[in-house]
Amino acid sequence: MDDKNTKSIPYLAARLQMCRSADKTVNEDTVAEQLQVQYAAQFPQHEEALEQITIVFGTFGISDKVGLAQTIYISSSLPEKNTNDNFYTSYANCFLAVTEEKPLTDCITEVFGIEFTDKDKADIAAWSG
Repeated sequence: MDDKNTKSIPYLAARLQMCRSADKTVNEDTVAEQLQVQYAAQFPQHEEALEQITIVFGTFGISDKVGLAQTIYISSSLPEKNTNDNFYTSYANCFLAVTEEKPLTDCITEVFGIEFTDKDKADIAAWSG
């Protein structure tokens, strides 16, 4: 999932984990907003997409997944799949379709045809909680 224009999943995962393990008095919404601002600054070509992820995921009641969704988006080939008006709804539905038998990576692969390495699958599963 590495791309010369993006950071690797392990790098972004470390940043996400630092935010999660930081002082527990930090509001998760504040952390998500800060991550979005940081991602937008680091990846200006994705600024609109990151905003749309925030909006759509909020509409679906999964704002707590915004940071993870943005991390996966930036560090994968999802931007190449973002070609229609239903992309963000389909992406949010991937997060809603997760079950014990069907992890997030399988949902994303099924909908968008993106393959994940075993390490990426393990990292994403760990971040998903």
